[in-house]
Amino acid sequence: MTRAHSKEEPVPGQLFKWQSLASWLFAQASLGRLWAYRKQWLQTVRLKTPVISLGNLTVGGTGKTPLVDLIVSAFEKSGKKVGIVSRAYKADAISPQQVDVKNPQAAKLFGDEPLWLALKHPKAVVYVGTKKWRTARVLETLEKVDVIVVDDGFQHLRLFRKLNLLLIDLSQPVSQFEVVPRGRAREPFSGFSRADFILFTKSQSKRLETEKWLKDQGAFTKPYAVLRQELAPLQRIQNPPSQVPDSQRAEPFYKRGRYLVVCALADPDSFLRLLQKSFPDCEFESLFFADHYLYTERDIKNIERKRIFKHCESIIVTEKDEVKLKQFAQCATWIVAPLRVQFEEREKEFYECLDHAIG
Repeated sequence: MTRAHSKEEPVPGQLFKWQSLASWLFAQASLGRLWAYRKQWLQTVRLKTPVISLGNLTVGGTGKTPLVDLIVSAFEKSGKKVGIVSRAYKADAISPQQVDVKNPQAAKLFGDEPLWLALKHPKAVVYVGTKKWRTARVLETLEKVDVIVVDDGFQHLRLFRKLNLLLIDLSQPVSQFEVVPRGRAREPFSGFSRADFILFTKSQSKRLETEKWLKDQGAFTKPYAVLRQELAPLQRIQNPPSQVPDSQRAEPFYKRGRYLVVCALADPDSFLRLLQKSFPDCEFESLFFADHYLYTERDIKNIERKRIFKHCESIIVTEKDEVKLKQFAQCATWIVAPLRVQFEEREKEFYECLDHAIG
């Protein structure tokens, strides 16, 4: 089985020293930037439209995109017009612009996550750009929306937000909360104090030592909710799940067999574990690509070769991968496993927090 590189392998002594120094320097730079905003040496942009930011302390993989989907769905159910701002990681878009789902190169131009959100929420407007504050300002100028949701905005201090949501992954080892390059944190853990509400994710795979450490750090003294990930009913790529309600999906398969899991996620192991838990009678091989990877025709051929070599019946991907794969005719019979989030604790408190934010 092809697996992702272990995140907990020991680091040689000399390298450990250099990583520790680099982490300390990175942390000091982060704290210095925060201090500059607090002293108003760096200016904050305020919009007339309420802004809700959703982000991480660590680099990717906390389950952010399904939560953006959940938040947008909640606002739309209450009749709100939602604007979404995203950075468009590893995409071509530079200047602020709206995601055009009809563009045949949409995934390459706008990014996989913004494209999926635009497909899932056709009533919302999704804008991308390299500077979130500038993109949000353009969105507010060009569109009439009731609320702006900023994807991955916790460290984007330039933009004032009415509600600052922080995601913390309970499945990560404590070591991952060290600042990069020693860990995966973008800033010291003390930054959690800026959050108005904390969402503890992936509770289905939580580590008890991580939960205890977070409590010792005071993270559970903030308003919070606990969520788990689960899979919605599966579907074929030729019937895009992004446009089919969960309640109307039918399982395209369920039989004992071997399947090849292909995905380009920040935390692919979490997706694989969820499949293994959901389908215990199945065997899974895996082939992981870098987060936000754009597949090519050659990749599709290599994936199919591996499926045949490993004697797999079919290939399973995520919705984020689907928006990049449905252009290839060979992928029409592949299976999409949609990731969703469900509350385990304090759902009511979270929705009350959202309502209060837009007043």
